[in-house]
Order: sequence, then C-alpha cells, then structure tokens
Amino acid sequence: MCLITEQKKPIILKVDLVVYKILKRGNMGVYWSTCHRKAWVRGVISMVAMRHRKFNSRDSFCDNVDMYYYYNKEALYTVSRGFHAFLSTKRIGAGYWDLNVQMEGKWEIKEMLIPKGSEVYYDATGLVVSNQMILL
Repeated sequence: MCLITEQKKPIILKVDLVVYKILKRGNMGVYWSTCHRKAWVRGVISMVAMRHRKFNSRDSFCDNVDMYYYYNKEALYTVSRGFHAFLSTKRIGAGYWDLNVQMEGKWEIKEMLIPKGSEVYYDATGLVVSNQMILL
C-alpha cells in the first residue's frame, strides 16, 4: 500500500492523533498488520524511517477511493515506507468493495495513536502515513 499525496514534506504533529488500522489478532496480545507482517503490541511505540518520492506510473494506489481521486493528476508524491492508517473508520469501509469478506476471521479495526512530534503525510481521501505509531 502506498500513500499518494500532493504533500511535498512531512508535517510535524503538534498534538497526538488517533487513527485506525486493520490488524489481525494473533496469540499472546500480539496483532499483525495486513502488509509486511509487522507485529503490534499495545502501548509499545514503533518507529520507522519513511520513504517519500515523486509518484510514477508503476506506483500502486491504496484502494479505489484514492485511485479515483488521484487518477490523471500531476505533481504527486508517494510514501511507500511508513506506518499507514485511516483517519476514520468510515474511510476504511469506503475503500473496499466488500469489507466483511476481506476481514473474515481474526481481522479487527484497531485504534492507533500517532504521538505528538511525529512526522506525517496526509492524502486528500482520509489516509495518513507516519514515522511513529502505537497500538492503543
């Protein structure tokens, strides 16, 4: 999943931001991300260096919502590395053809925290990528 954005540089958060991710419940309180098999444990901050560059035709869109919004637009950037999330639970459902089928099993929508001082990129459709995130 890549975030497509018109944002050239990251914004530094002045306050904490609650966001949402789809995670798979594992054993012993561990949750797993849908991409890259990242393990999440409640209350533990995760950090990563983000990767931001000019958008090119080989980049993939996150879902049909951002594809329709950004299709044929110019001066775009992509953030491929970082912790991806949704700004609302409503945005999660808007982006998938059949969320119930995709989340069959142990998948759950979990609240996450992007702490104050984190670097973030936003898109225009309700997606965000950050260099720091905590499972609440």
